[in-house]
Amino acid sequence: MNNKSLGRELSFRFLYRFFLNEEHDLIQIYEKADWHGEFIEFLAAPDAEDRTQNSDGIEVITPEAKVLAEKLIDGVLINSEVIRNTLVQNLENWKLENLDLIDKVILFLSIYELTLYKETPPKVAINEAINLGKKFSEAKAPQFINSVLDKIHKQNRPE
Repeated sequence: MNNKSLGRELSFRFLYRFFLNEEHDLIQIYEKADWHGEFIEFLAAPDAEDRTQNSDGIEVITPEAKVLAEKLIDGVLINSEVIRNTLVQNLENWKLENLDLIDKVILFLSIYELTLYKETPPKVAINEAINLGKKFSEAKAPQFINSVLDKIHKQNRPE
């Protein structure tokens, strides 16, 4: 897995855990949290290729993956209302509250990349979202994720 894919996966894992607990103000907690970088390291996939070793021989996440994960997490949490509104406006025959949490988090992350985080090419953002759907969600999820993101992409960042 390359550094950017790992960074997205770490972002997804972090955001999933936050969205899982809806009883607190995520942004307030996140802003106070000095620990999110360590938490990202904790969530890292156990694959040896995804990690490097520090001078003490302790496995850590690559710095590039960690930086991307932190940028994406910051962006999603700070812009969560804008992302939520974009998602709601582009769901056909679905209500936000009926979405599987995994799919919702993948869509929040990907909508941020498509509409606000200009460093990721749209096709890459969509492809990475589909890959997250294949890895973490149900068999039909990648197709659903692709259709929602494609619609948003066509409205917001035409090529």
